[in-house]
Amino acid sequence: MKWQAWHRLEGMRDACKRLLSDVPAPVAAAPTRQPILSRRKQAATIMGASVTDEIKYLVTAIHRLGEKNAAGQVVVPYGKLVHDDQISNTLEGLFGTLKAAKKRKVVTFQGELLLSPVHDKVEVVLLTDVVPDA
Repeated sequence: MKWQAWHRLEGMRDACKRLLSDVPAPVAAAPTRQPILSRRKQAATIMGASVTDEIKYLVTAIHRLGEKNAAGQVVVPYGKLVHDDQISNTLEGLFGTLKAAKKRKVVTFQGELLLSPVHDKVEVVLLTDVVPDA
């Protein structure tokens, strides 16, 4: 009895092998990789506003909070920017946005690093309203 069951199993296995030998093995498609740049752009759109959009918001906030100086430029103290609720709720990081705006020559301020209680009186000067893309 055991021999007969084993023989049937062997016969089924051989039949399956013959059937499967006629069918070509499925070929998996090679995965396509996206370029790194497009993945970074996707991450930027998923995570929120881009740096350019944050700088544009900063320009409007400086217009809202600032005053014109003798040269006709809009000037706002850093402390006023730090303590404004709308800015703190909208921007990811105020100093990072200011640094990016300074690099694009949209604003200027004295020093490399601005810390809130120490540099509250440092003036942030708006140079232009036009925000260039990176």
